[in-house]
Amino acid sequence: MTIRISGMSSGMDIDALVSDLMKAERIPLTKKTQKKTTVQYRMDLYRDVNSKLMTLRDNINKMRFSADFSGIKASSSNENAVKVSGSNPGKVTTTIEVSNLAEQAKKQSNGKVTNGSVLDLSKTLAGNAGDFQTSPTLDPDPSSGATSLSMTINGVEVSYSKDDTLQSIINKINQSNAGVALSYDSAGDQFVFVSRDTGKAAKIDAQDTEGNFLAAIKMDTGVVETGKDAKVTINGIVSERSSNSFTQDGVTYTLLQPTASAVTITNNSDTEAIVSKIKEFVGIYNETISLVHKLTDEKLARGYDPLTSEQKKEMSEEDVKNWDIMAKRGLLRNDSLLEPFARTMRSFLSQAIPVNETTKISPMDIGLGTTAYNGNAIDFSSAGGKIVLNEDKLRKAIEANPNQVEAVFTRASSIGAEEGLFQKMYKQLNTTIGDINKKSGRVGGSYTDISTDLGRQSSKIESDIKALEDKLKRKENFYYKQFAAMEKAMANSNSQLNFLMQNMG
Repeated sequence: MTIRISGMSSGMDIDALVSDLMKAERIPLTKKTQKKTTVQYRMDLYRDVNSKLMTLRDNINKMRFSADFSGIKASSSNENAVKVSGSNPGKVTTTIEVSNLAEQAKKQSNGKVTNGSVLDLSKTLAGNAGDFQTSPTLDPDPSSGATSLSMTINGVEVSYSKDDTLQSIINKINQSNAGVALSYDSAGDQFVFVSRDTGKAAKIDAQDTEGNFLAAIKMDTGVVETGKDAKVTINGIVSERSSNSFTQDGVTYTLLQPTASAVTITNNSDTEAIVSKIKEFVGIYNETISLVHKLTDEKLARGYDPLTSEQKKEMSEEDVKNWDIMAKRGLLRNDSLLEPFARTMRSFLSQAIPVNETTKISPMDIGLGTTAYNGNAIDFSSAGGKIVLNEDKLRKAIEANPNQVEAVFTRASSIGAEEGLFQKMYKQLNTTIGDINKKSGRVGGSYTDISTDLGRQSSKIESDIKALEDKLKRKENFYYKQFAAMEKAMANSNSQLNFLMQNMG
C-alpha cells in the first residue's frame, strides 16, 4: 500500500497535482466507458423494437387461423319466438321448433285466505290472526318440546314466531335455500309459491311441522307441484330442456314462446367483428413499423457522447434526459436487421394470394393499402410502410365473399402457393425476433450476456475497463511515490541546510 505524504516540505498541493496528472491518464477509460454505454443504448433500442414485434406477433397469432379470424354471428328468423347469441364456428344453419316453454313450479292458496279484509304484511302474525279464515297457530304445542313455530319447504326448515311480521316470514322463506319465492296477492287475497328454477326438477313441497301457517294461507300440503321442461325440435331431433335458455354448438338459444313453424338459425360472417379485428391489427402494425422507420432513418447526433457520472452531477435531470435522447439518435440507422424486415413486411401487402383455383387477391385489393408518394420525401419516409386501411373497401369485400377475405389473411401453406398475410407476417416476425435476441438479448436480459453479439462486446469492454482501472490505480500510486520521494529528498536537503546554517552562525 502506497503511503501518501502531503507537500509539507515542498508546500505543493500533491493531491491536486496528482489529480491533474490523472485527468489525462483517464481519457482512455472515459472513452471505454462511453463506448460501453453506447453498446448498451443499442441493446435497449433493439429490445424496445422486439417488445413491439412481440406485441404484433401476439395480435396476429390470435387471427392467423381461419377459426380464430372469422367473425361469425348467429341470427334468428323469428326473434319474437327464439332469440340467439354467439355463433356456430362451422357456419351451420339450424332449424328449431318450440312445442312448449319450460315452466316454474307454482302453488297457490285454495281460495281467499281472509274473512274479506286484506292482510297487513307490516303487522305481526298475531296482529293479523283475527283476519284469517283459518286461525293461525301462535304458540308451539308444549307437548312437542318445540321452542318455535316452523315449516319445511323442499326439505328446508323455516322457523318463525307470532311476533314476526307477515313480511318477515315471507322474507325468511324467500331468503332460505328452499329455492322458492312466496308472495301475497292483495287483490286476489291469495298467497303464491313460485320455484326459482324451471323444468321437471323444480318443485314445491311445503309442509307445516310446528304450527299451521301453511294451512292458514290455504296451501294444500298434500300435493307436491313440479315445473315443466321445454320441448323443442332441433334439426328434426326432439329433446326436452329444463331451462328456456341453453347453449348448443356455440349458439345460445333463448326461448320466448311456442312456434307455429320452424325458426331458422343462420350463422353468417359478422362483418363488423372482422373489420374491428383488422383495425386493431393495423393500429399495432403501424405503431411497430413507425418505430422501426424512426430508428433506421434518423441521423447520428454528433457531439452527444454518453455522459459520465461526473458530467451528470453538473446537469439538471431534464438536461440529462434530453442529452441521453440525443446520444441514442442514429445508433440503428440503416440497421441490417430492421431495414430488411420493414421492406419484407411491406412487400407482403402487395403479394397476391390464391383464394380459389382461379382467383388471386392481394391485401391491397381488399383495402389494406400503403401511403402513396405525394412528392414530399420526408412525409413519405415517415409514413412509408404503414398500412392505410380503406374500411369501406374491406367491408364490401367481406360482405361480397367472406371466404375469400378469410383466405387472404389466413390461408395455410401448400406446395407452390402463397400463404395468407397473417401466416407470412407471423413467420417473418418470429425470424426477426429471434435475430434480435441473438444480437442484443431478450427484453429485460443482462447487458453482459455473452451468448449475444452485443452482450459479448459489452462484456469485453467491461473487462477492458477493469484492466484500465487497475492500470490507472498503479499509475496513481506511482505518481504519489514520486512525489513522496521528492518530499523526502527536500526534507533531507532542508535538514542539512538548517544544520550548516546553525554551525556557521
